[in-house]
Amino acid sequence: MSRLLIISHNIDRASDIAAALHPVSRRISTCCSIREAAMLLRTQPFDAIIYVSEETYSWRVAVEQLNRAIASKPEMPQRFCVLSGPYNGVADRLYGKRIGWRVIHVPE
Repeated sequence: MSRLLIISHNIDRASDIAAALHPVSRRISTCCSIREAAMLLRTQPFDAIIYVSEETYSWRVAVEQLNRAIASKPEMPQRFCVLSGPYNGVADRLYGKRIGWRVIHVPE
């Protein structure tokens, strides 16, 4: 992975993920807002996006906004959404798959 974008409203969590992934990718950007991430995605190429959502009810809107930001890219980055919070079953994974995101649930 050469270029990675990590998006999390919790900057400490984003920093922890970036540190863990540093051996895999030395070019890691982090941001704490969807708006900032969308601007980065429109102007810079990324190989992968990791969106960390603390709320299981608003992640769908966020990833759709991110999808719009990359819609005109010739090559789509890999997209991962990390959900913490109540597990909503396979519906989250199926929805993510339908719009090109791999959804991963982690315990709180």
